[in-house]
Amino acid sequence: MAVPLPLAKQSSKPEGLSCFFKARIEKGSEGKPVVEVLPGQASFMISPLLSADSWVIFSAPGTRVERGTLVDVVPLHSWGGNNG
Repeated sequence: MAVPLPLAKQSSKPEGLSCFFKARIEKGSEGKPVVEVLPGQASFMISPLLSADSWVIFSAPGTRVERGTLVDVVPLHSWGGNNG
C-alpha cells in the first residue's frame, strides 16, 4: 500500500514513463518522514537495492520531480509512519 511522502531532493526521470525508483524513508529536517531516491537505479545494480527500504513511484508526465513534492511511496517492509 502506497503512502504519500515529500521528496527529500529533486529527482530526474524519463519523460513519458511511470517509474519505480529504489528509495529510503528518512527523517527530514523537521523530524518528519521524507523519501530519498537512491543513486544507482539501473536494474543490474544490486547495492542500491540492498540499501532501499521502499519504492518511490513517479507518474508519467515530466522529467523532473521537485523537492518537497508529495510522491507515492511503497515501503518494502512494515512501516508505522512515525519513524523515519
